[in-house]
Amino acid sequence: MRKVCNGSTAVDPFLAKVWLSGGYLKLAVLLKNDEREEAEKFLELAKGIIASDKRLVLRRKQLAALRNTDRRRRRPSGTSPLKLN
Repeated sequence: MRKVCNGSTAVDPFLAKVWLSGGYLKLAVLLKNDEREEAEKFLELAKGIIASDKRLVLRRKQLAALRNTDRRRRRPSGTSPLKLN
């Protein structure tokens, strides 16, 4: 992620936002079962980037799908869902 951030000035800002938001979404998904707090941090970073650019239509859809997937899954009692709102 650092390399993307460091090189983001050399590419179109929209593409940098696509790459960063996608990377943060992927990290949130990968970490949500074992490292929920870290996953939520990455999710918040992705949400901020997605909210900052109306052109990130596909990322908005991916974020909505992630929300729906997490809500549909059954969780063992005593665990909380990944905060997606």
